[in-house]
Amino acid sequence: MGPISGVVSGDVIIYNACTNVWSRAANMNTPRSWFAAAVVGDSIYVAGGQGRDRFLNSVEVFDSKSNSWSYAPDLICVRSSCYGLALHNKFWVIGGEFMRNQYGDKPERGSAEVYDPKIGSWSFIHEMWLDSSKV
Repeated sequence: MGPISGVVSGDVIIYNACTNVWSRAANMNTPRSWFAAAVVGDSIYVAGGQGRDRFLNSVEVFDSKSNSWSYAPDLICVRSSCYGLALHNKFWVIGGEFMRNQYGDKPERGSAEVYDPKIGSWSFIHEMWLDSSKV
């Protein structure tokens, strides 16, 4: 795959709505752009996106107590421009572009992946959206 244009960054700046203050946090391990993110419990999850020279399936978890990032298991598919959300204490990554799984298959664009931090694994959800042409 050729180079990816655009800017990627590992910088993390957190806004505290209670104090109306912005502060720097530890940088992500992998600089990225166009990734999914959500807060699950006390952790911030980021997944997929575009790196300096490739699309990503890596996942990182920020621990605010230790101000540090660690890796979680990779997404099943490479996803960029995807959506992240927290629901029922799980991290959902929905849709995106340039999706491929570890076998080289390109699943439907309306798919999603769900990470359960309690068991530390991903589940694949086929055709999450009724009209996958709008993903």
